[in-house]
Amino acid sequence: MTPKIASAILSVSFFMACSGDKNGEEALVTSGNGCTETVYEGSDICEAWMYNTEDAVSSVLREDGAGIVVNIASSAVVNENGADYLKITTSGIPDYTVVFSQEDIDALNARPNANTDFQNGSTIAQAGVTYNFGADVGYNSNQDCDTGAGYGWWPPGPVCPTNQYKELYFPLNPSPASSGEECETGLGALGIFVNGVSIYNWSDGASYNNQGIWMNVAAQYEAYDLGPCRGHAANGDYHHHDLSNCLVEQIGEDGSGHSGIYGVAADGYPIYGPYVANNSMAQSCWVARDYNDANDPYGCGGTGERSCLLVDVFDPSLGTVAATSDGPTTGEIVTSMSGNDFVATSGFYKEDYYYDADCSISGLAFLDQYNGHEHDDLGYHYHITYTFPYFTGPVLYGTVADNADTACDGVSTMGGPGGGPNGGGPGGQ
Repeated sequence: MTPKIASAILSVSFFMACSGDKNGEEALVTSGNGCTETVYEGSDICEAWMYNTEDAVSSVLREDGAGIVVNIASSAVVNENGADYLKITTSGIPDYTVVFSQEDIDALNARPNANTDFQNGSTIAQAGVTYNFGADVGYNSNQDCDTGAGYGWWPPGPVCPTNQYKELYFPLNPSPASSGEECETGLGALGIFVNGVSIYNWSDGASYNNQGIWMNVAAQYEAYDLGPCRGHAANGDYHHHDLSNCLVEQIGEDGSGHSGIYGVAADGYPIYGPYVANNSMAQSCWVARDYNDANDPYGCGGTGERSCLLVDVFDPSLGTVAATSDGPTTGEIVTSMSGNDFVATSGFYKEDYYYDADCSISGLAFLDQYNGHEHDDLGYHYHITYTFPYFTGPVLYGTVADNADTACDGVSTMGGPGGGPNGGGPGGQ
C-alpha cells in the first residue's frame, strides 16, 4: 500500500519524476509514465516527490523578507558521462505543521532545562492549535533566528535553517557497491526525504571527551536539541537524524501495509518508511552490546565499563581489543553539548553496536547490515527503523557517484580504534 498525502495540508501535488530527455538536455518532468527501463520501473519512487506546483512558500521562515519556496521545486532527468540521473532542486525547507496535544505540552514543560530552554520557563504553545514550521513556541532559540521568522521554534543551540539552493543528483540505475568501494557515510546529508529535507546519519559529530572514539549517537545525545518536528539545522541545513513525527503525518502513514517511499539515499536506492507489512515494522539487526553482563562475549567484563572495542562489528565472534581511550560506564552521567544530562546506557555511542547476521534471516521484517532488503517487486530498498542506525546502515549498499552531495569519509572507523572528528558546535550536526 502506498500512503496517501493530504494535499490540502501540503499545498503540493504529485507528478511522475523519472522520465525525460535522454540526450543530455535537462527536462522538467511533470507528466509521463516514468522510470521505464530503470530499476525504478513499476515502483512508487516516480510518484513519491512532494512537488511545489503552486509556488507555496514558508509562512514563517524568511529570506530577504520573503518566504522560502518549500518542498521540491523541480526535477529533471540529466545525463552525465553516459549515466542517467534524476536531478532534484529544493530549498531544503518543508511546510510542516504541528498540532500539540496536552501530553505534548506537558512533555515540553517537563524538559530538564525548561527554565532556561524557554523564554519564560515554559512553552507558549497551546494544545489543539495548529503551528506552522518555524513558529514561536517559546524557546530561547539561537540569536541568528530572527524574531517572527524562526525564533522560538528551536531550543538553544542549533542555528536557524536557511534556503540551501540544493541541486541533488540520484542515479536512475543504482547498483551495489563493489568490495572496497563502499561509502561509509560521514557528516552531512546522506540523501533527502521526499519533501526536500536532508537525511543525516546516526552521528552528531562529537565523541566522548573529544577523543575521537565513542562517537555520539545523535538520537540519544540530541534528544533535547530538536524542534517540534524532531529536526534542527547545521550550517543552515535542516535535517533529521531519526524519524520525524511531522514527516509521518505529512506522508499519511497508517501502518496498514508496506510503507511508501520516504526518501532516497545518495546511492539512488529508495528509503521506505517503517512498515514492511500490515502492522509489521522493519527491525534493525544492529544490536547494542551488554556491558553489564559478565557472560556477554561482546562486553568488556560485565562491570559496565566501556574499555574494549569489537575487532569487527560485522563479525563480533572475532572478539574484542582494548580501546585506546575508555568511554563512560553505563551508569555514568554524561552531558551533551547543549548542557543536558543523560545516563550513558548502552546505545549512546556508535561503538556500542554490532551487526547480528543471524538476525537478518529471521524473517521479512529483519534487515541487513545496510538497514535494507529486497522482496517482491520492490527491488533493493532501505527501511526507516526506530533504533540504530535509523535510516541506512553506517555503510551504504550502493555505489555513490562523484556528483553526489554526500561525504563518504565516515565518522570513525568501523570496529577498530578510530579517529574521526571531535566536531560539532552547540547543537551538533
